[in-house]
Amino acid sequence: MEKIGFISASGDSYLPKENESASPYFVVVAAILDRAHLAKVEQQITTIKSSYTHSPTWYQKALPHSLRLDLLASLSLIPFNLYGMVIDKRNIAEGSGLSYQDSFFKYFNNLLDTDLYRYYPVLELVSNPYGSKDFMKSFIQYVKHRHLQTDMFRKPSFRFGHTASETLLQLSSFLANTLREAYEAKHLSFTPYQVAETLQRQILHIREFPELPLKAYLHSPEEKTQRFHQNIANFSRNMALRFIEEHQAATDPTTILQVKTLNYLLYRFRLNPFDYIYTDELLRRVNSDKEHIFSKQMFRSEVISGLRDKNVLLVSGQSGYKLPACEQDLFSFFNRYNQIIQPMIHRLEKCNLLVKIATQNELDLLATEAYETLREMVAVTH
Repeated sequence: MEKIGFISASGDSYLPKENESASPYFVVVAAILDRAHLAKVEQQITTIKSSYTHSPTWYQKALPHSLRLDLLASLSLIPFNLYGMVIDKRNIAEGSGLSYQDSFFKYFNNLLDTDLYRYYPVLELVSNPYGSKDFMKSFIQYVKHRHLQTDMFRKPSFRFGHTASETLLQLSSFLANTLREAYEAKHLSFTPYQVAETLQRQILHIREFPELPLKAYLHSPEEKTQRFHQNIANFSRNMALRFIEEHQAATDPTTILQVKTLNYLLYRFRLNPFDYIYTDELLRRVNSDKEHIFSKQMFRSEVISGLRDKNVLLVSGQSGYKLPACEQDLFSFFNRYNQIIQPMIHRLEKCNLLVKIATQNELDLLATEAYETLREMVAVTH
């Protein structure tokens, strides 16, 4: 089914260190949905909006901040996906390449394009010409040039929409402004964590630049207890980030799905490092390319097992998958496999004993060279 995305930016590209009036954060948001559902979704959004404000637009002044989370909760029932990119400009060094507007645009245009087209190889984007319009214009030109050069059969369609008449652009603009204000802590009525939790069903990925140390994400006293192990959490996070960085340009469906899986696991890891993510939830987020749909079995055998084979530390349980953040995560993972592996080893030993009895010791399977490792495993279980 054809996808259409409505993309808006909030903030400016100036560095706070160079311009006192510059915004600390620059945020880009894309609201993406099935084109066939566009009219229905527009009507749903209009109905919800009318319950909170009679303003023709969603400008922040028209909506009290105390109602912002309530509105987001209502919007969370609508079938759309959300991608976000949050840039903390305070951590961009003066004099670095990113301190120059052209380089800033080019670098983040590449990140935005790479992420969006990893999720949706064919995607029409409707861009908001207002609010950070220089960045949006540069993004459109970047994508047009890049995809015209690399894939003549996949030319994304772009058009400008006017915020006052494009309901979905109003939505994406509202979400971009809300997310930026949450990160800038302008209002205590909502935080980045609250926004992410409220829109959890919609969010594909929120890319943060730069990546913060994990301890900065912990948001409740419970998560600062002895359960949390900084070294384990940092290592699992860093190995996931390394895999993503090394495979950003991958074109094969399995590796693309692995990158999308890790992006979502990392995003949820930041929200709460102790949460497991169900397989169904992961598949809903990463199976966006309808030409390459992975079943649960394929997901486990090719995506998850493949990541573990490539040194990404993932644990699993009855509640799903996660990056480990404490000793208990690892013990639970080992216990789960131990309960499977040890009985299997005993069954192999019993089977071999029965075969020896049946053949009067002529056939001892565990004595063959091919099963040397199994023979050693049987030996150590006694």
